[in-house]
Amino acid sequence: MNFSYFNLLLFINIFGIKNIYIVTQHTRNMNQLLNEISDSKVNVEIIEKQAKGTADALRAVKEKINSSFVVMSGDTYNDFDLLKMMKKHLESDKLAAMGLMTREKASDYGTAILDGDLVVDFQEKPKHYSTNIVNAGIYIFKPEVFEVLEKDFSLEKNLFPKLAKIRQLVGFFTYGEYMHFAD
Repeated sequence: MNFSYFNLLLFINIFGIKNIYIVTQHTRNMNQLLNEISDSKVNVEIIEKQAKGTADALRAVKEKINSSFVVMSGDTYNDFDLLKMMKKHLESDKLAAMGLMTREKASDYGTAILDGDLVVDFQEKPKHYSTNIVNAGIYIFKPEVFEVLEKDFSLEKNLFPKLAKIRQLVGFFTYGEYMHFAD
């Protein structure tokens, strides 16, 4: 399967999401992106930003957010029941929910240690890991997460460990199709 923004838009549209903000740097794939979103039934706004990391990119939409919101890594495809994850996020009353999956070689991913469904420790691509529970690249945040985000550069290296430490990160197993597309 080739990477397609169209597939991501179809997935998002199924779950009733009406506005999408794509934070990206200008790349050689920009024309492909523009072509694929031109026929979208979802309102798509592209924000070009030279972000210093994933957290910096997220700050680019801060002023546009006023309720819980979904964040997806742009180089992944997830096909699972996002509504169940949204429900879990709302019921947990935590600042964030992280999509999780299991992988044999967890050192290629961020790993999560759970207490029930609460993420109590998170490490990005650890050399030594004690779990096969890993980050699936999809998250739901409350807008208040921006207060914790501060000047962090990376969601994975800075924000998620911080949220785990203050017990504000709930995990949700996606159990669906997952694909990662490398450049």
